[in-house]
Amino acid sequence: MSQKFEQIARLTRSTAIFKANYVPLALVGTSLISFIAWSKLPYGQAFPHLTISEYVPKKSYFHSLILAPLNFQTNGHLLVYGPAMLYSFYQMSTILCNTQFLAFYIVNSLICSSFTVYYEKKRSAEFGINLMSPKCVSAITPLSFMTSLMVLKPHLKLLNKPPLPFFLIPAMYAMYEVQEYQNGFINEVCRPTHILALVNGLILGLIFKRFI
Repeated sequence: MSQKFEQIARLTRSTAIFKANYVPLALVGTSLISFIAWSKLPYGQAFPHLTISEYVPKKSYFHSLILAPLNFQTNGHLLVYGPAMLYSFYQMSTILCNTQFLAFYIVNSLICSSFTVYYEKKRSAEFGINLMSPKCVSAITPLSFMTSLMVLKPHLKLLNKPPLPFFLIPAMYAMYEVQEYQNGFINEVCRPTHILALVNGLILGLIFKRFI
């Protein structure tokens, strides 16, 4: 009998730590589907829906503001930002409920994706370019979630022995993004949006901390 009670208690502890379950899984599933669609569909059919492009303001493709932050265009994007997204989703699911998790994702996506449209149109006007090249903004999701964890879980550690604090990981990503921004123009990404996502995660973390 005691063993049965111990088993029930162990199962209860393992499930109680997750406040959000289906929303993180749904976002990861959508990300995988978009990655497959990007590799299988013709470029002309995929990019209007899965990137931030001129189609957003001109043809009212506003759904891409929400879908694009989950789309890893290349294997390189997936390898650099995919593990960070999975780990940050895992940790955030222990803090936020499904509604809060979805709200965090949507607010961050709208802010960063809209900034991408504004920044690229502004730069296009400065350089006399008529069309905004499609931008992959998938990095904004893990970057924002990681920096928000610094606020919501300030004592989080990757390893206990030896102690390895989590904040070193978003700090490394921040250095990488700033360095890439200083290196100059990259056609497929909007690096200032990545830096904005790092800052936006901190702000959203402070806001959501009041409700948990």
